Amino acid sequence: IVAVGCADGMLSIQRRKKEESSTKQSLRQRQRRKTANRRYYTRGGDYKPVVADYSVTHKQKEQLKKFDKHLKTFSSTRALDEALKPCYPAEVTVGVIQELIRRGSIKEALAGRDEKGLEILLTFLCRWTCEEKYCRVLLDVTTLVIDMYAGVVGQSERVDRLLQKLLRSVQREVSHQEQLFNTLGALETLLTAAQTTNTG
Repeated sequence: IVAVGCADGMLSIQRRKKEESSTKQSLRQRQRRKTANRRYYTRGGDYKPVVADYSVTHKQKEQLKKFDKHLKTFSSTRALDEALKPCYPAEVTVGVIQELIRRGSIKEALAGRDEKGLEILLTFLCRWTCEEKYCRVLLDVTTLVIDMYAGVVGQSERVDRLLQKLLRSVQREVSHQEQLFNTLGALETLLTAAQTTNTG
């Protein structure tokens, strides 16, 4: 409280406002900065684009699959092991096999498999070898597998069953192919005879 005596004998009494503490001042300053920052970073949020505006989109870099990473480091066995996992469709697995064939590293990828690894490979071959769009590639792989693992026959009952199943599948495919060739030969003979008759 401040009391001041005036010349006319009057007494003036005034109360001083309490000075804000430094803590309260810094708190208010921070709040003002937050408000200003919020206005800055949310500016244009209610803007609606028009036809003439040009939108720039950020294209995210596509993540490589694990088998692609293994292929980049020339880890053939790991690439095939990854591609044989059930989470990948058959066309992806066959694509990896084709790439390994192209590189000349398919034998390296097939070699040195333990019982579990061989079971996974044989299961895939049993399921897809006779599929029309894959048979050309997978029949060659099947031949390689039989040649490479002929020595393990009789050591694992599970592997033996899969090999027998694969053998039956291939035999059926060969039988179908023979029938196809026989039909093709008969058609060619028939057409050749028809052409000879027409020109005679």
